Amino acid sequence: MKLLILILISILVTIFAIQNSAIVSVSFFNRTFEGSLALVIILCYLIGVLSGFFYLIPSILRKNITISELKEKSVSINKEKENKQL
Repeated sequence: MKLLILILISILVTIFAIQNSAIVSVSFFNRTFEGSLALVIILCYLIGVLSGFFYLIPSILRKNITISELKEKSVSINKEKENKQL
C-alpha cells in the first residue's frame, strides 16, 4: 500500500513539474534567482514545512519532558502503594 502511495505521489509531482516548467525570476534582498515555477513552488512549500516544524519543536520537547516526569511519578507512587500493602 505504501509503495502504491509513493508511486502515485511521484506521478503527481512529475505531472506538476512538467506542467509548471516555465522559467520565473524571484527577487529577494536585491538578488535575483531564476528557476522553473515548479521548483520555486516546491522550495517555498519546503521552507514553510521546515519553519512550521522548527516552530513546533519546543512544545513537542516540553510535552515529552512532562510525560517522562509523570511516568516517573507514577512509578514511584505505585512503588509506595506496594510497600504500604506489604
